[in-house]
This record gives sequence, C-alpha cells and structure tokens, in this order.
Amino acid sequence: MRTDAGFSDAAQKIGIAAAFVKYADPDAVMLPANENPVTGADGIRKQFAGLSPGTTLTWKPNKAEAAASGDLGYTLGSYELRSKDKDGNPITRYGKYCSVWKKQPDGSWKWVVDVGTPSPAPQ
Repeated sequence: MRTDAGFSDAAQKIGIAAAFVKYADPDAVMLPANENPVTGADGIRKQFAGLSPGTTLTWKPNKAEAAASGDLGYTLGSYELRSKDKDGNPITRYGKYCSVWKKQPDGSWKWVVDVGTPSPAPQ
C-alpha cells in the first residue's frame, strides 16, 4: 500500500507517464479499458502522450494482499482523472484499478500488470 500511495504521489510530482515508467517492472503490461494491451516503458509513455496539459491522475489504494512467498501482491483502489475537453472545459472521470506488484531483486516493488476501468462518480 505504501508503494502504491508513493506511486500516486510521484504522478503529481514528476508527471503521470514518468511515474508509471518509474514504478513499472521492465516487462510491465497495462490493460487500459477499451484498448489493446500496452507493454514496456515506450508503450507506457505513448499511452499517456495524448493527455492534455494540466491533466492530473490521482489514486488511492484501499486493499492490498501479498502471496505467502512475499514476491507477488496486488492493490485495489479508486482513481480520479482531471483534464479538459476540446473546448477547455474541466472534466473529471472516476474509476477503479487493480495493480499486480512484483518484488524486485533490490527489495523494491514494481507493478507488472495494471488495469483501470471507469466508474460512476463516488457518492
């Protein structure tokens, strides 16, 4: 949970694409809604290249579990994407996500699979 929360913080500090690349395993795969899978650092950068300036993506994990072996785990949470439409009007989109994490040889955790799907606004 701590790594996932730090990942969200990094998206605010260094940018969405840079944070996704920084926290990704070299073989990471994103499964964006209604799109083909995205793999590796170059694919991740391309996935976020079309975001309008000023777009923010924040998320908060609300559950995490790890395998008994201690080398794989997952987080579940919700996200909020704020951007502007083609006319410059602010829009906010909400969703939920699941990230699968793999412990690296240096002891850090990197995501290996990330899935996000849209949701209605929270009540």
